[in-house]
Amino acid sequence: MGAGMAEHIEDTECYTVDDYNRYCFYVAGLVGIGLSRLFYETGREDKCFVEDEHLSISMGQFLQKVNIIRDYAEDLEEERTFWPREIWSKYVPELGDLQKRSNEGKSLACLNHMVTNALGHVFDCIKYMQRIKNEQVFNFCAIPQIMGIGTLAEVYNNRNVFHTNVKLRRGTTAKLVVETTDFDKLMQLYYSCCVKIESKIPPNDPSYNETKVILQEIMNVCLPHVPTVPNLAILNRAVVVLFAAVVAYLINTRGERDGVFVIWKGGVPDTQEMIAIAAFFLVVTYLFSFFGLQFVKSERSAAAPL
Repeated sequence: MGAGMAEHIEDTECYTVDDYNRYCFYVAGLVGIGLSRLFYETGREDKCFVEDEHLSISMGQFLQKVNIIRDYAEDLEEERTFWPREIWSKYVPELGDLQKRSNEGKSLACLNHMVTNALGHVFDCIKYMQRIKNEQVFNFCAIPQIMGIGTLAEVYNNRNVFHTNVKLRRGTTAKLVVETTDFDKLMQLYYSCCVKIESKIPPNDPSYNETKVILQEIMNVCLPHVPTVPNLAILNRAVVVLFAAVVAYLINTRGERDGVFVIWKGGVPDTQEMIAIAAFFLVVTYLFSFFGLQFVKSERSAAAPL
């Protein structure tokens, strides 16, 4: 790493994509190798983490590239240049020209090109994450992956990147971290972020075909981990609360007969009572029909190893 820093200490910019990849290797890929060795040496993970260094390197490069893309405006202000000339020179004469409103179409095309380049590492990241067995190691590695793929979904085709630091909202980040508790949930997050990026691809984008192919490959790998039944847990909780409220209302308004609750005790119910009775039967029907679906596990979740 010291040799790599020395190599780049006098550089004012990255000229080629190879330079860009090499820089990301020195500042982040080597960190990935070091962490993988640490996981193995402490007995938390298998030797494959040490043997397959390219996966460790790709994990680090992916996260570094996400940071470089996101930090365009901040780096330019501080006179730091990491976007490779080989990419941005296809769209504008100078890197700072990406900020000009008159160049918006070209600027977004350049940004999307950079995001597509970073997405090329996701398949390796998935392979790496799938091999993790230790829960603590998984959580340690999953959080930056959540931030990484989520940030790419935010910055893709987003003009604000050229003027400010685009980040995930804190609430969104906290929600994703709490919900991504295992490999299946992580794959579902990858899938949803890829769907979001795919929905934002402009039809005339120069990287359209390449981006679509990469996203489709990632989604195909993630698809077996995506539930085939809807997530009804939150809706079910709401229905149970509604059920309790309706029953309480009916007990209060319709009364009890000989100590046994009855919905109908004679007389013509008013409009509110009619609505409550209808709601009661609808809720009971829903509970009998759909409540158990939240416990159904999709057969597709048992995916073959990558």
